[in-house]
Amino acid sequence: MPPTNGCGQPTPAARLTIDLVDDVAFAIVDAATPEARWALTQYFAELNARKQSIELRDVIEDARGLVEALLRQRRQPLEVDVPEGLTLLGDATRLAQVFVNLIANASKFAPEDAPIRVGARVDEKDGARTVSAWVEDSGPGLPERAD
Repeated sequence: MPPTNGCGQPTPAARLTIDLVDDVAFAIVDAATPEARWALTQYFAELNARKQSIELRDVIEDARGLVEALLRQRRQPLEVDVPEGLTLLGDATRLAQVFVNLIANASKFAPEDAPIRVGARVDEKDGARTVSAWVEDSGPGLPERAD
């Protein structure tokens, strides 16, 4: 949820960010063919309709339910460190799918019996609120890039 001024209205910084995202989205739509423009307009309308206030812990628990069999098979406990009551504005179904993908990937590359950790935190700076979330495992990680 964007930062508000106490009356439920986005702060000027949040409003600027929202407007910028809208401008970029509409620029993409304007550059498209008429058929693509119609499809993109429908897609953005659907995305906006699905935005709601969601509690991140609930989203992660939904994801846990979908990968529980995999974690149980590999004996990998899922440790969740997310502040109670952390809410944000978004699409719970799509965000749960993101966590399912990340947790399944972590399970695949982590050793059996190794925990998978999911965490999140809220950072506030200059009136802007940012939520950072992550999935950690003890797998080999990505190889070093040779530049």
